[in-house]
Formats: sequence, structure tokens, C-alpha cells
Amino acid sequence: TCAEVYDARHKAYFSAWDNCQNAKKATHVVMHDSGGLYMTNIDSFFKTFPDSLFICPVRDVMGYIASEKTRLARRYFGTRRFAKPKIPNYFVKKFKYYDIDSKIRSWMASVTRCYLLQEKFGKSNRFIVYSNECLLNHPEKTMKSFCDILGVDYLPVLTRPTIGGNPWRGNSHQGPVVGINKNLANYYPKVLSEIEIEKIENATNGIRDFLSRNDKTPIDLTEMDTS
Repeated sequence: TCAEVYDARHKAYFSAWDNCQNAKKATHVVMHDSGGLYMTNIDSFFKTFPDSLFICPVRDVMGYIASEKTRLARRYFGTRRFAKPKIPNYFVKKFKYYDIDSKIRSWMASVTRCYLLQEKFGKSNRFIVYSNECLLNHPEKTMKSFCDILGVDYLPVLTRPTIGGNPWRGNSHQGPVVGINKNLANYYPKVLSEIEIEKIENATNGIRDFLSRNDKTPIDLTEMDTS
């Protein structure tokens, strides 16, 4: 079966990683896929993996567009995403050669699809939506909620990101971080102009206000006022 193929894949991966020291009996397996939300067969996914959960984050639109603008600006100026030399945020802020409207539409489309999927599958059954800013500002509370849903024990290490037992330094455009850095949510004014911020606010304010007021996990997007 498809589930057996994935079990074999995970076993092979952990057997080859770090001299097999992590190849222990697994009760839970986590897979990450940035494009997973755009699956067209989520019903089939749940049928193939009957004990699975589909967890989807919603990031604040300001942070999302600031990150995308930074990525595109660095490519434009000839640097790579994380490599040095890192161009100053001043140059990113002055960068105008990208389509901000398409970025706003992309974020709106993702939130809308989450809304529709929650209508279909429910808010806390198998399709779980959470606020990335809620995880950032209330990491212990949010991770405990995930543990309750998954049926696993909460451990403090869940709020201290590691890779192979070593501290994880993040993948932020702003450089290496230690642990969970709340300041990363507030750097967007350094790379977005006042005109860009105003445009984003005008297009997304209702949704953004709803997300900023909600500190629950999972978050129920169907409670938003869509009028």
C-alpha cells in the first residue's frame, strides 16, 4: 500500500542519518511540504493515510510579503537568499520591481482555501489551521494544543528548535537566530515602504484583524465575518 511505501521511505531515511542513531520505532512521523495546501485530492490523502492530520499555518500577510520582497530584491541585486554579502534593508525597501498585488492575491487565496477546507472538514478534526504569529507569541500554549490533538506528551524541547540535538539557527532572511525570535514578526517596516504597507492593510485589514485577535489553536477561520 501507499502507507507502507512511506513507512519504508522513513525507515531508510533515519537508518542513513547520523549513523542510524535516530532509527527507533516511530509512533508519529511529520512531513513538511510548502506546496501541500495546493493538493487537489485532500480527500484521497485522508483515505490513504487514515490516521493522519493535515496542519496548515497562516502567516501574517506583512511578514509574508516582506519575506517575498526580500527574496526577490536579493536576486535582483545579485545575491542569494541567505548567502553573504547581504544587502542592507535600505536597498530592499527601495526595491520596486515586483508585483505586490500578486503577492496580496496569493496570500488571500491561501487563506480563502483554508477557510473553504475548514468548512468541509471541520476546524479541529483532521484539517488543522493555526496562526504562525500565535505560535511565535505563545509557543508553549500553541505546542501544548498540538500535543493534545496528536495525543503525544508535551516536552519543553518543542519550544526550543533543534536539528539532530543541536540548536536550530532558523531560515530567516534576517540572519541566524537563537530559539524563537519574536522580533522577526516586526521587521517588515524595515523592508516595506509606507505606501506598500498601506496598500496591504487596505486589502487585508478585516482578515488581519481577525487573525491578530485570535490566540487559539486551532484557529477557526469560519468565525470570520465575510460580509
